Amino acid sequence: MGQRLFPSGELRLPNPLAWTWDGWAMFVAARRLARVLQQVNADLIVTKGLFSHFYGGLAARQLGIPCVWHVQDFISERFWKVYQRLFGQVARWMPDHIIVDGASISRQLHRTVRNRTSIIHNAVDTNVFRPGLDGRTIRKEVGIPLDAMVIGHVGRMTPWKGQHYLLQAFARIAADRCGIRTDCRQSRRRSPGRCR
Repeated sequence: MGQRLFPSGELRLPNPLAWTWDGWAMFVAARRLARVLQQVNADLIVTKGLFSHFYGGLAARQLGIPCVWHVQDFISERFWKVYQRLFGQVARWMPDHIIVDGASISRQLHRTVRNRTSIIHNAVDTNVFRPGLDGRTIRKEVGIPLDAMVIGHVGRMTPWKGQHYLLQAFARIAADRCGIRTDCRQSRRRSPGRCR
């Protein structure tokens, strides 16, 4: 009853021991961060990353420093949306302001914090990445036919980023087309990537 199957077919079970460990680690990190912030006489703390929102927000509250969360990820819907509910409750009192990368991320926040939320889309350097750029050279270099559709994704493949939506869309397109090719690459700093 407490198990969930994800689009990838993974089985996930709640782990109260991991939750306890993470909670303890968060408070330790918050205390350490508060000491550093006090030493540098910080005026503002901006957090990125779900775990850092909690320990960064706790440190900011301890010191009376304004805190801005930059929320870039979808909050997991696992375990009957307990993570979303917890995140939403903490967001009501911890950050002074919340920045999100899109409306879909904003919608998952509790309605009482939306007046303290700004949507700022990720910027793209249009001098480097621009529509209409001739891609023939790179297509030839990696063996992609000129008439082939290219769908790209740059970033870590993680469940909370909602990338399963991209994969579902890709699967729908792939069903109608022949000659689908995938290429998964990961940073050398991490373990080798896998494609299925």
